[in-house]
Parts: sequence; C-alpha cells; structure tokens
Amino acid sequence: MYLERHVANLRLGMRLELFTAIGALVGGTVAFLVSEQDLAGLFTVLLVYTALTMARSREPTVPGDPTVTDVPVASAAHAVTPRSASSGSSP
Repeated sequence: MYLERHVANLRLGMRLELFTAIGALVGGTVAFLVSEQDLAGLFTVLLVYTALTMARSREPTVPGDPTVTDVPVASAAHAVTPRSASSGSSP
C-alpha cells in the first residue's frame, strides 16, 4: 500500500535490512565468543550510559522561539493520509 503511494523509501529499507542482518550475525558471534560475565558488564555499561543520557536535563525551550523547528503532529500526519476513494484518480 505504501509502495503504491510512493511513500516508502526502498533504498532506506534495503539498507536497514542489510545492516540488521549483519548486526545479528556479529552479535551472535560476539555472544558466542565472550563470557557471560563480560556480556553482563557490557550490558550494564550500556544501560547506565543510556540512563544518564536520558536523565540529563536539557535547556528549557522558550515559547515562540524561532530556532525551534518542531513540526506539529497534525501537519506530519496530513502528509500520509490515504486518498479518498471518490477522487477517481490512481497514483
């Protein structure tokens, strides 16, 4: 359905699929070769880093600040809404 509307990015999808497979192979090999204690330590370090990164406070945004480039959700959703069946045109 997304391909018919030309919404899907095939190049990006294929690249993500390729690197997902490579990551699975590398991850499986590392998990097989590294001891359980070392894997637990690496996982702990990753979790602590992620938690600290998420907990860091950001600078508060000022309402009306022109440097903020947030796109309203309604505008983004409008770009991918299905076409009405009554239009009579095909993609």
